[in-house]
Amino acid sequence: MAAPVSDAGEFESWLNDRLDSLEVDREVYGAYILGVLQEDESDEEKEDALQGILSAFLDEDTVEDVCKEIIKQWTECRSRSAAKRDADDG
Repeated sequence: MAAPVSDAGEFESWLNDRLDSLEVDREVYGAYILGVLQEDESDEEKEDALQGILSAFLDEDTVEDVCKEIIKQWTECRSRSAAKRDADDG
């Protein structure tokens, strides 16, 4: 069961760095963003929720790209985590 934790840590580390680069409070908004990503919603619904969170900090031109980047990174980390689990089970 260590793989999901390390992959969550990998994504969290990336997210924290990204939030720092945007000068967004990672302690508050990092947990909030993770909560949104872990919901059973479509990527479009997640993106809408993320835009609602980040639009307070980012201009309109930037917020959509940042939201897509966060969802892409989240999806890639989850895919790697699933692949590792499958390899460990095999």
